[in-house]
Amino acid sequence: MRRFLLSLAGAVVILTPLAAAPVLAGSATLSLSPSSTSVSQGSYLSVAIREASGSQSVNAVQANLSYPANLLSYVSISSSSAFSVVAQNSGGGGSVKVARGALPSVTGTQTVATVTFKALTSSGMASITFAGGSAVTAGDGSGTNVLAGTSGGNYTLKAAPPPAVVAPKDTTPPTITAVKVGTVSFKSAVITWTTSEPATSVVNYGVSQSYNLSSTDGNLVTAHSVTLNSALIVPAQLYHFQVQSADAAGNNASSPDATFTTVGAQVPITVVDQNKKPVAGVKVSIADSSAVTDKNGKATVTGVALGKQTIVVDYKGHIYTKVITLTQLNAQGAAAAVSLPIKVTSNVAVPIIIVLLVLAVLGGAWWFWKRGGGNLPPSIKKYLSAIRPPGSPPASSTSPPSKSSKTSKASSSSTQASPTVIKPTIETSDS
Repeated sequence: MRRFLLSLAGAVVILTPLAAAPVLAGSATLSLSPSSTSVSQGSYLSVAIREASGSQSVNAVQANLSYPANLLSYVSISSSSAFSVVAQNSGGGGSVKVARGALPSVTGTQTVATVTFKALTSSGMASITFAGGSAVTAGDGSGTNVLAGTSGGNYTLKAAPPPAVVAPKDTTPPTITAVKVGTVSFKSAVITWTTSEPATSVVNYGVSQSYNLSSTDGNLVTAHSVTLNSALIVPAQLYHFQVQSADAAGNNASSPDATFTTVGAQVPITVVDQNKKPVAGVKVSIADSSAVTDKNGKATVTGVALGKQTIVVDYKGHIYTKVITLTQLNAQGAAAAVSLPIKVTSNVAVPIIIVLLVLAVLGGAWWFWKRGGGNLPPSIKKYLSAIRPPGSPPASSTSPPSKSSKTSKASSSSTQASPTVIKPTIETSDS
């Protein structure tokens, strides 16, 4: 090894010129880093061999280490970039020998190599020291040993920590309970449920059990609430849904299929007559939903689906229809207002017909009384007398004239030349 150091020094002399100042021996040191630490039994201890020469240039190091073989075992040696020329690597049985060269020469503090040991026991103090033969060669071309001193290290051995307790792997999925449909509007729905342990929140939903839509919350909670508000949700539509939750271990649970129906659209309708006046009390229907107009002729039909719809107005047995297409709703879920005109007939003729019927009945009764009123009740006779036609003789007596009276009146009339008055003959019964 001495020859190696001298030959390396000569090579450096050829490669680099000598410094003008004289080279002084004893200006470099060797040490171990770290100089002290604790090492658990079975763990590895790595110590770096450090060379410090200040401004003195050096180009070779011989580091011989001694260690207690009953406490430590040699593992390996690794090189450094400063001393990249490897001349010797050996270790075992309580001794380590490292020889390294630097091209070009180096100054200051540098790492020569790193030696790794393994702790063999759970107690004790392992001292690593520099042994005889260690040297630091100056880059003066003469192989001058400038090593002035060494410093080893003391390392405390201790018991290895107990192995970490590995919890058994969680293979149990969370339990899902209390799945409920909360607030439902024409364009959204809230789904809630609980789990037996913190878990994620997923709701798969769609118009069938294919569940082509999904809403997810990755937070781990036990009380779950997910709002479904996709732009694909439409009014008055039945949706299937299923909730899923996965715990921290990835165990997943799912609920059975369930359904909800979104709120239908509101369609405000005004019914007017041919004079554009509101018509009250009219039944207005769209599909299975209906309403009745108020005094202002207005009614709102709810629960209507989007698309083409037919408005049906039933007014006193007359049916009026109008086809509309619902595509857009306002923030309250209402469609644009619709006005529907109908034809309203007048009811003036009805009272007139009733009056005419009453007069016809009374006139018939009066005629019957004049023909044979002896059989009418006195109250009817009195009423008919009050409404006798103009020019008719008053009824002075409620009983028919006697036969002698008729004879006397006939004789008297025969003596008169004019005018001749022929009176009707009223037959009465002898009873």
